[in-house]
Amino acid sequence: MNDAELADLYINLAMKFEEENYVECGFKAATEARQKIVAKIKAGTLSSKDIRSIEPVFQYGNLNVHDYVKAKKRFIFF
Repeated sequence: MNDAELADLYINLAMKFEEENYVECGFKAATEARQKIVAKIKAGTLSSKDIRSIEPVFQYGNLNVHDYVKAKKRFIFF
């Protein structure tokens, strides 16, 4: 599955997840957050924190997000 297909899958699962797991939040803020995650999925630049935040959505679809993405490694050299 390529990054664009994974992003589409995330969008579909997130919408279904939100229908069954209602959370009180601002629509604009939630939409912007989803757009940022989708952009990171498409670019292949998800951090470990990002992966943890989307993991429940993939679990809802009986999928293990770790089978599809790996966190971007960040190296700091001194």
